[in-house]
Amino acid sequence: MSQFRKFGMKYDQQQEHQNCAGLVLTKMILKEHLLSIRFLSPSFIRASVLIAIHLIQYYIESLWHKYCPVFARPVVKIDAGKLRGLSQRLSNGKPYHFFKGIPYAEPPVGELRFKPPVALERFGEPMLDCSVHRSWCMQLTFPMNIVIGSEDGLFLNVYTPEIHGDQVESMKRLPVMIYVHGGAFQEGAGDSFVYNPLPLLEEGVVVVTLNYRLGPLGFLCLPEAGIYGNMGLKDQRMAFRWVQQNISQFGGDPNNVTVFGASAGSTSVQMHYQSDQSRQYFHRVIGQSISGFTHPYFQVQPEEKAKKLAKLLGCKESSTQDCYGMFRSKLSKRLVTQHKIFQKRS
Repeated sequence: MSQFRKFGMKYDQQQEHQNCAGLVLTKMILKEHLLSIRFLSPSFIRASVLIAIHLIQYYIESLWHKYCPVFARPVVKIDAGKLRGLSQRLSNGKPYHFFKGIPYAEPPVGELRFKPPVALERFGEPMLDCSVHRSWCMQLTFPMNIVIGSEDGLFLNVYTPEIHGDQVESMKRLPVMIYVHGGAFQEGAGDSFVYNPLPLLEEGVVVVTLNYRLGPLGFLCLPEAGIYGNMGLKDQRMAFRWVQQNISQFGGDPNNVTVFGASAGSTSVQMHYQSDQSRQYFHRVIGQSISGFTHPYFQVQPEEKAKKLAKLLGCKESSTQDCYGMFRSKLSKRLVTQHKIFQKRS
């Protein structure tokens, strides 16, 4: 992979390709819809234009963070290695620091597809550049029906007003809030493009956002074949665990953690509150919208649906192992696309 230094910062060609995702998606939106604009409702047109504007803004901001000088490049050391973030200023003039795209688990690819997340022991490089977001988890965007993201999408982002490390007394550490994004467990990400953490930072709070597996890659369920489902919820729990282990290095208090979310994120945090395995990693819950127990996010007959999806993908046999082999062998993009078609038919 070709690498060179620009403006004193490390440049990675593959990372730059990911940063261009916003601009590419904007072009696809325009190409896909502006030709048939007379068939669209005014509200859809306004939404598409706003999304396009924000994506362009997000792309420019990513380039600015990557190439232009900033007043500080803070370094934080955790068990997995060193992280280099960026420092900027809030509207009140006070500094804040962010570390984006921190991997909190091994990439769930290959043998780890459909498996519970595995903790990442070490980064693959001595100093991990965390100046920009990394890939979203793979998903089919609505309403454009475009597959974006990657299977390698288990990243989180930390925003903090202060960086203390372990040398500071616990009473001076800041409260922590972990946001779980919504999107019907089918789409979304923890990017600041979608969720702006700055108002909470101005109140003296450390904010963490995260990605988790979505759609069939995160919630397919076929226990007979070793696919036990709810991989996305297990990803969230792994991120909570990461916060407990590392947030003190970012000025946060691991004994004062609140998890919160809206829509599917609200359902998620309420589910975690009911789980002894999850509840050990946080202290308070805020469900900003729907109840976790009255919404049709629960799958009915998930095993039968998984087998039907396998047939839609081309599986000729009916055994669970044949289905599992089909799911494991298919390209992730096709799996996500066919799952959407299956949902419309069922």
